Amino acid sequence: MRKSKNLLIIVCFVLIFTACQKLEFDNAQDFGNKSYLATEELKCLLGQVSVLCPSSRNISAPEAPTIQAGNTQNTLSWKEVTGATSYAIYYGTTTGVSKTNGIRIANISSPYTHSSIVNNTSYYYILVAVNASGESNASSEATATPVCSPCKMFLTATTYTAALSGISGADSKCQIDANKPTTPSASIYKSLIVDATNRIACTSSNCATSGLAEHKDWVLKPNTTYIRAADSVSIGAADSLGLLVQTADISSAGTLTVWTGLSTGGDWLQHGTGSCSLWTGTGGAGQASSTNIKSNGGGSCGSFNVLACVEQ
Repeated sequence: MRKSKNLLIIVCFVLIFTACQKLEFDNAQDFGNKSYLATEELKCLLGQVSVLCPSSRNISAPEAPTIQAGNTQNTLSWKEVTGATSYAIYYGTTTGVSKTNGIRIANISSPYTHSSIVNNTSYYYILVAVNASGESNASSEATATPVCSPCKMFLTATTYTAALSGISGADSKCQIDANKPTTPSASIYKSLIVDATNRIACTSSNCATSGLAEHKDWVLKPNTTYIRAADSVSIGAADSLGLLVQTADISSAGTLTVWTGLSTGGDWLQHGTGSCSLWTGTGGAGQASSTNIKSNGGGSCGSFNVLACVEQ
């Protein structure tokens, strides 16, 4: 009877031990057992966070974003990546952007608008997905160039003599004028004046000889519509050579005299007397009425005229 009792105790102990081992084996929260390993491996395959898989397996690299260019902004959109909790972009203004040389913008989601950037400048982007394990590998590079379309024009509220401190001085006056639109805040405006040295529209009549190659720092873009900043009325459109075909005044305030430096012939050439010696206040003048920017060249350098300012 005693032996039977001892055997029964041994059998119970074995059963209890075996049962305990099985419970431990099936516990998916217990580090090191097969259920735990299988669960964590499944997380890796699903792209979720796991201590068993490297970050490159935790989260896949996203596809390159698609980009819609706008006025001083680019809007990026992309497909979601399984396991990602956020995204980041790296960007630059030359191709070959990487995590090392790019400017990083983190904690973004699709779509993302990269705003307050410079028109007519190409921006290059790579995209990464992010989760608790870190960043994924980068997408392939995508690029876009923000532009104004249509572009705005206005006449300055302030009048000036021809002593404008040169082309750069005239451009600066456009940037600070009371009539400059407040949005987009990053928009740059330049003055529609020429001086035959620093800013040139054409070196032959209507750029007939060499076309676009005759421009130098010219402020009008080919095949672009221009509107009045104040009321969005169409002023006209620049042709394929970037020469404005004007259909309305630049301002609704009536015909005003505008400094341009253009000749009286209406052919986008320099005024013969030198645009007041590079707009420093001596020499001849170039000016035009707001109804036809190419006409009415000549005038006194001491006259007070407005500037025509063009969104870039």
